[in-house]
Amino acid sequence: MQRLLATSCLLVATSGASAQWSDDPAVNLAVSDGSTSPAVTHCAADGDGGTWIAWYDASAGYDVMLQHLDATGASSFAGPVIVDDQVNTWVQDFELAVDTFGRAVVAWPGDTSIEVACVDLDGSIAWNNEFGASGAFLGQAQLTPLPAGFMALAWAEDDQSVIQRITVTGASYGSAVVLNIGGTLVPTDLQPSGSGSFIASFVHYEGFTGPKRLKAQKYNSSMAAIWGLAPIDIFTSGSLQFGNYPEFVADTQGGGVFCWYDTGGSSLMARMQWVDSDGAIQFGTNGMAVTTETSMVHVSPRACIDPVSGDATVFWVRQNSSQSNSGIQANRINAQGMRLWGATGVTVMPLATLTGCLDLHATQVGTLATGSWFTAPSLGTERILGAALDATGASAWPAMPTTLSSAGGTKTDMTSCPGDQMLVTCWVDDRDGANGLYAQNVNESGTLGTDETCPGDINDDGQVGVDDLLAVIAAWQNPYTVDDLLIVIGAWGPCN
Repeated sequence: MQRLLATSCLLVATSGASAQWSDDPAVNLAVSDGSTSPAVTHCAADGDGGTWIAWYDASAGYDVMLQHLDATGASSFAGPVIVDDQVNTWVQDFELAVDTFGRAVVAWPGDTSIEVACVDLDGSIAWNNEFGASGAFLGQAQLTPLPAGFMALAWAEDDQSVIQRITVTGASYGSAVVLNIGGTLVPTDLQPSGSGSFIASFVHYEGFTGPKRLKAQKYNSSMAAIWGLAPIDIFTSGSLQFGNYPEFVADTQGGGVFCWYDTGGSSLMARMQWVDSDGAIQFGTNGMAVTTETSMVHVSPRACIDPVSGDATVFWVRQNSSQSNSGIQANRINAQGMRLWGATGVTVMPLATLTGCLDLHATQVGTLATGSWFTAPSLGTERILGAALDATGASAWPAMPTTLSSAGGTKTDMTSCPGDQMLVTCWVDDRDGANGLYAQNVNESGTLGTDETCPGDINDDGQVGVDDLLAVIAAWQNPYTVDDLLIVIGAWGPCN
């Protein structure tokens, strides 16, 4: 197996592109053009307005690639950072996370180990390490940031799950936690839950055809289990769709919100479970349905959390019984299990005759709950769409849904993450005859490109003044910096 490239080969911090976020959905920002063959994308906010984007380059053995965009969409590096030069003919999914210093941390299954590398903001590799037992089947790598640059890493090792805490320099910190509860246990997600603790979720099944169930466990900063000796059950009847490994979101109180769609009933139904900080499930042994509508199919739910109210917004795909028509629905659900937008939620995109609504993501952008997905009336004519809902369920953008990409070509491997007061979405498409990696932002106002409606108007009251200055000072470095302070001062007065 080819090893990680030397750090000296990766010092490419000179900005190599003047391109910025496009305001035209037919154009979009090219992160990597046809010179590579991108596959499997991930993006993550760097905590300072920028975005890390990672992918495999399928043209050369599925190399692990990385690029950083600043808040304007400009690339930080002259060319993508090659994190690992591989010679594989097939790959599994990988994981991208950002540590507390804004550095990208990537984990992927290599030939004989779980590989993990940390890339600094100048494009150099800060550290790399290998984990996992030699000779075992290794996969499903998961990461989450912890305080002081530490990380938690989980992976599947044959039929068991392994969790390891990693130091700021990439070394193992303490002994790994090995979970073997009988059958097969596969990690699906990790999320921080405050004070150095984190929550891990798993898919568990006994036998290839056995029901696939969700489980979860919370660990403190010493890697001790908090929710009992074994992972708790998120639901106890029905089954996940085969091959479905749902992610979850941490709530604002040290617990988590879990979403899945159940295949055990008479029709497919999107469900959710809320687990509090102590590990108590809130919605019964099988969670709650996100809608009371039973005449339709409800699948692929994704959730995000409002940081102010603590409520969860769930987006899902709504289909007719034959699944020939698809649309997007959403509901807002609080910790008491109340459907705040009505029994069936709100319609984000009406039912239409489509090949499907795929790669649905839910992303919290400030106080707005955003959903993004791609859809098409036929193969090769996919469009990237998105929507933002306020606390009442009303559209926060002028159009619902909003078109993020109308460019022709087949689109795949879409992912989304929050940016600097914007949603960032990236995907692969072949608009120019070869697969390229593209990205698009949508501002909180619903516009594409650089939002210059009124720079410095932090509280959106139509003028830049003392209140905006105080807002910057109150949130200093989280996320505002000196640059934001200068923008406020320079734009002082009423908006044009």
